[in-house]
Amino acid sequence: MATQIVPRTAAGFRQATRLQGSVLATGEKRLLIWMAERTPPWVNSDHLTILGFAAQLLTGLSYSMSRSSKLWLIAGMGFLALK
Repeated sequence: MATQIVPRTAAGFRQATRLQGSVLATGEKRLLIWMAERTPPWVNSDHLTILGFAAQLLTGLSYSMSRSSKLWLIAGMGFLALK
């Protein structure tokens, strides 16, 4: 018996519905639209993933460096804000 390989197509894709039911949902939606309108066209999801990963690494590094100086904790807060 031969097995038929069926390529994946967009036909099986279903659009997900995002439910925004929190108190902050309206403000969050406005903020997301505002940020999306101001994001340069050359920035894509891969860039944002790399930025988030680097921010996590730098946050961990700053926490480990905080033994030598408490200023590293402030730097860690800045890296968390990037994430």
